Amino acid sequence: MTAVATVSTERGHWLDRYANDYHRWRLEKDQSGNASWIRRQGVVEQGFDTDGRYYGGRADVNTLLRLKASSAISPEQLQQRILLAWTVLRLEHVLLRAAAPIMTDSSEVAEPYFRVSCFNSSEEAIEDAQKCLVHVKDRRGRPVNDDEFYHHVVNTARVVDPNGSLSKLFVLPPKLSISGHVVLRFFFVVAHSVTDGLTMRVWLESFLRLINSPLHDLQTAVESLGTTVATKPRLPLAQEDLYPQISGSLARRRWFWCLSRVLRHVRRSLPAAFPNPLRRDQPFPDSRLYPPVYSDVLDYSSKPPLNTFYVRATVNSKARDRLVSICRQVGASVGAGGFALVALVMMILNERRNPGDQRPFMTGFPLNPRPFFNHMDPPDSMMLAFSDGIVLPFLPSHLDLEGRFRILVRHAQRQLSSFQKRARPEDTRDPLWYVGSRGPGRVIAINYLATVEKEQAKLPVERRNAVNGPQGSLEARPNESSQTCGVSSVGRTTQKPGMYDLKKPIGKNEDDFVADWFDARSSVRVRDDEFLCGVTGHDDGLELGVSVDGNAIDEKRADEWKHLIETIFDDEQDQVRPRL
Repeated sequence: MTAVATVSTERGHWLDRYANDYHRWRLEKDQSGNASWIRRQGVVEQGFDTDGRYYGGRADVNTLLRLKASSAISPEQLQQRILLAWTVLRLEHVLLRAAAPIMTDSSEVAEPYFRVSCFNSSEEAIEDAQKCLVHVKDRRGRPVNDDEFYHHVVNTARVVDPNGSLSKLFVLPPKLSISGHVVLRFFFVVAHSVTDGLTMRVWLESFLRLINSPLHDLQTAVESLGTTVATKPRLPLAQEDLYPQISGSLARRRWFWCLSRVLRHVRRSLPAAFPNPLRRDQPFPDSRLYPPVYSDVLDYSSKPPLNTFYVRATVNSKARDRLVSICRQVGASVGAGGFALVALVMMILNERRNPGDQRPFMTGFPLNPRPFFNHMDPPDSMMLAFSDGIVLPFLPSHLDLEGRFRILVRHAQRQLSSFQKRARPEDTRDPLWYVGSRGPGRVIAINYLATVEKEQAKLPVERRNAVNGPQGSLEARPNESSQTCGVSSVGRTTQKPGMYDLKKPIGKNEDDFVADWFDARSSVRVRDDEFLCGVTGHDDGLELGVSVDGNAIDEKRADEWKHLIETIFDDEQDQVRPRL
């Protein structure tokens, strides 16, 4: 249970947290002289903190990383190398070692903070990392299976403790691959309040670099990176503190925010969309409890509100090349192609299940806001903005497949461009659109308003503060229905096999060790009705990793979706049919 201080019934203005250094880091020492850096969580960070803290780890990020290794070191030496690499990773990327206590400020408002501990010695840093590192052992006659362990992690009590650490690393037993190399398996669980898809990529690549580093270099890093001075420049700012100031006089700034609120109130709602055709006829009322197979490393005493399962679909390189070719022909990005592909398959399945329903497909998605405030450093924390959705027209399956895809990808590209930064308003032909409710010039402001508005609504009633919302009596106009499903495109991954040479000669010294990238997959603990498709490109094709609400979505229907999306562009006959 989290101790919560008494909160006052008043708080500052809702604009206090916008571009105002409200979430600055400060150094704090306890009675024993132990130092920590602390800061308030940003508005977006706090939203995800609420998800995880009060809803059974909801939205926590779960990533399975597999590496191929060539080595003659002992199991004990391997464990030591992993521990040092994990320790340095937490020192380089400091939010991996952060806690999130509820603290009370001078105005007696209790809210979550980030606390990043500093260390007086390398032993302290290693000991702290060891607490968040768990080696999973094979059961008698039952080796640890990737998929089984994955599903147990996301369907038991929350793995991370906000009062201890917002991350944990499980090390699964090594396996032997067909090529004769050892496969190392690492399962990262990280609170979404500190990471997103882009940041996890950076952290995984850092871990690969570190596990390949000489032990002396790792030990030196542990000794030097844990101090208050070394930690300070690595502390990520909240995205709200990086937001651009609204320029001009006080009157102009007030007018900007007044218009932003009015635009949310009067803008046209997106039309009603068809619901996810993979939904169960009758959703399960409660999540099921998993058998305690891994009770020595996971907590089975409670369960999350919803069961999560994961679907992994792979579009082969030939089909991917066909998809990419069409996107280029119509001047669209491959990211837009990912949205169009998901929409195309959902339309086919909805037509099978609900003949005659020709409502459009709608998806909402997270987007990377960093370009909007010129934050070009490598991602090292969670920074996200959100769209209220894009809508793609329903196209019946008797029409040409490639023609349907062309139309959908054009629609997707046009709408997604609204969420791409433009350097100056004069770069667009329509200045009014640029600063409209869905234009690039107002993405950050509209997202700030929406996030502040949702912040209190997410909290349990007893944790809410009496805060006047930004909209006042001008309520934001909602869409006419919920989205069909979510889509998140993180682009083409640069991590791939061949980053490290497994063929180089290996001796018997402690540094005679090589690990190369094999693969990785990520998911989140789901929200109600969620079917969130993460689309990633790589050399072998296009991969879709889907986080699924098992209470609402039928697994057999999800398998049908997987088969269709993997094979839809394999049919050569579709290439010779008349195009739209």
